[in-house]
Amino acid sequence: MNVQTTVLVIDDLEPFRRYLQTALELVGYRVVTAADGRQGLELFEQTSPDIVLVDLQMPDMNGLDVITKIRSISNLMPAIIISGQGLLADSIEATRRGAWDYLIKPVTMGELEFSIKRCLERARLLWENLMYRERLEQMVHAQTGELRESRARNRRLLESVSNDIYTVTVQDGKPVQTIHRPGCERITGYTLEEFTADPGLWFRIIYEDDRPQVFGLSQHLLTDSHSHTLEHRILHKNGSIRWVTHTLVPGWHRNDLLVSDKGIAGSVTHYYDGVICDITRRKRAEAEGFIPSISLAA
Repeated sequence: MNVQTTVLVIDDLEPFRRYLQTALELVGYRVVTAADGRQGLELFEQTSPDIVLVDLQMPDMNGLDVITKIRSISNLMPAIIISGQGLLADSIEATRRGAWDYLIKPVTMGELEFSIKRCLERARLLWENLMYRERLEQMVHAQTGELRESRARNRRLLESVSNDIYTVTVQDGKPVQTIHRPGCERITGYTLEEFTADPGLWFRIIYEDDRPQVFGLSQHLLTDSHSHTLEHRILHKNGSIRWVTHTLVPGWHRNDLLVSDKGIAGSVTHYYDGVICDITRRKRAEAEGFIPSISLAA
């Protein structure tokens, strides 16, 4: 037995207090005694015991009131009621007030020690469970914070990128949604809100002579798992013609199936990402003979 385990005994009968103190000290417990409920509560706050044994019937403040007060301070403190009467109603009320066990006098040492050990073990398990939950909550809070910061960091990175990054959803071979990032305005002159309000805007600003090449590559991605890069022209919002490198990266697809009495119907949904970089200055330099032309065809 750990000699540091402290038992607080609260009983108004001195002979019984002495009996409990002597018996418990013989098996290794440290024992603190009080002659009434109020003194017991004072010692409870002063000594911080590991378990409390309290008599049910005491003048001024009975054991049930002591238990109620202890529970208002700590839900994990083991408390055992020891009563001279074996009334079922008292046992039920003691349990309702927060007693962990209810013993009837005369109490044998074997019975008392068994009850104490059981209550202490229960307290240990409850405490470990509480600590585990607190650590788990701290871990979840920390990981949630890290995830939130990671998303914010990624968003800041996307917003700071000068390239236009977008994602296209294609269903049954037709684009049904295009989501652009804030970099679209730096490349095209059109804002994110304009692209969102007009789903066909991106396709219309592709230079007309280059559209077959861009559209063909987009369709090719539906069956190809490799990324491709090409150079083509776009019409800037200010009316100028810009050269861009356009990299298409296939994502993934899923089958959307609907089962009915008419059979199985469904569609295939594809996703791919696009990255557009303005190379107008390089193209001008090439045309003027300053640097050699570089082919980026896949």
